[in-house]
Amino acid sequence: MAHVLNLVVQKFIHNYPDMSELLHKVRAVCARFRRSHPAAARLSALQRNFGLPPHRLICDVPTRWNSTLHMLERLCEQQQAIVEFQLQHVRVSRTAEQHHFTTNDWASMRDLCALLRCLEYATNMASSDATVISVTIPILCLLEKTLRAMMEEEVGQGQEEEEEDDVSFLALSGQSVRSGSEGGFLQQQRPGTNVASQGPLLEDEEDEEEVEEDEDEASSQRGGTQHSAGTSLVRGWGDTEDDDDTPPTEDSLSLPLGSLAHMSDYMLQCLRNDSRVAHILTCADYWVATLLDPRYKDNVPTLLPALERDRKMREYKRTLVDALLRAFPTVTGEQVEGQGRGGARGRPRSSVTASSSEGRVSMAEMWKSFVSTPQLTAPPPDTERVSRRQHFTNMVEQYVCTQLHVLTDGSAPFNFWVSKLSTWPELACYALEVLACPAASVLSERVFSTAGGVITDKRSRLSAANVDKLTFIKMNQAWIPQDLTLPCAE
Repeated sequence: MAHVLNLVVQKFIHNYPDMSELLHKVRAVCARFRRSHPAAARLSALQRNFGLPPHRLICDVPTRWNSTLHMLERLCEQQQAIVEFQLQHVRVSRTAEQHHFTTNDWASMRDLCALLRCLEYATNMASSDATVISVTIPILCLLEKTLRAMMEEEVGQGQEEEEEDDVSFLALSGQSVRSGSEGGFLQQQRPGTNVASQGPLLEDEEDEEEVEEDEDEASSQRGGTQHSAGTSLVRGWGDTEDDDDTPPTEDSLSLPLGSLAHMSDYMLQCLRNDSRVAHILTCADYWVATLLDPRYKDNVPTLLPALERDRKMREYKRTLVDALLRAFPTVTGEQVEGQGRGGARGRPRSSVTASSSEGRVSMAEMWKSFVSTPQLTAPPPDTERVSRRQHFTNMVEQYVCTQLHVLTDGSAPFNFWVSKLSTWPELACYALEVLACPAASVLSERVFSTAGGVITDKRSRLSAANVDKLTFIKMNQAWIPQDLTLPCAE
């Protein structure tokens, strides 16, 4: 997930009009104060005069897009000192500053910072040690909702209210949007997206029944939900490496170039044109994983288009029932309970810390409102002695219709499903297997980096066993009590 977001942001930075020229100017100014001692000393004096933090300017790294955000944030922080330095340089040398920032440049940098903060928040959330695969769908949907809110807020401040009834705001950018619904990505056609997986708008009940039958046949043949008996419970969760490198079109954007609304619209196009994002949002397995997380279960319908909400929910519940049938062909409840308790042991989870954002519309606020808005549900149906499919169907319906009160920390879904091993044994065991999948490969990469820090030039004689132990201690340092004392060997 973190890799997908990185590719989307990199595509935006390289393809957005005039972005390369602005960033080239910013890098030149930052590099000047980093290289020149007189310029750095003068900047420090100006910081004291204006009461600014005595921070040095930051130069970004090409392989890390968030370093570009930090570079822009630091430059905007020191805007008053930078502007005064450039004015003094013009008066002394009587020549125009080569990389002088205009008022529009400063406004574009501030808007770009507000936009990239949302992407950084989403990336940090996906890269957290406690983040599991169930947050993938909420991150993408709430990121899209945040970008649209930023567009609406910006246009609402700069234009008069001349909106027509039942017209979506995204129509201002020339995109094909279905009005009268609350969905995000699923409402629009994207390159690399299977049209049949999205489903058309339903005009009457007969068409809805026909579409549901087609969806049942299609869902049983999709590779993303296929499992083989006797193998891992979550085997077959496919991924795609294909990507659409075609830059978003500029002719359809009627918003002011360089404004926050224009950049938000452009970022939305980059998200929708990315085939990896399209694969995630059209693959039922990711939605099932979100449905299995008790923290987000009641909010899953709010992420779906209003006109397709009921049909999609029925499809995902059928997908979950089919997965349970393939995963547990003949396993009894007692065996499943034993397997689940063994698989859930020893997985401590820490809470996901939400970083504050200074943007006018923040991803953090969207996430807080998402996790704190439960949906009223109906009472669970009665369970009877029925077939295995009906047994799993009743089990899934009971879980979906049960009103849950679960904490929002990282260990909450695991603690919940461990407590339900006796109530819903097969579903609990399958949920523990699914939620054990991380949302990104960042944690495994951190393990490799930690091992590289353990083995140094002065510690090259360490055995493999000691490297494993030291790496384990380093990665689990947060769980070790500060007052722990080890017994001394006599």
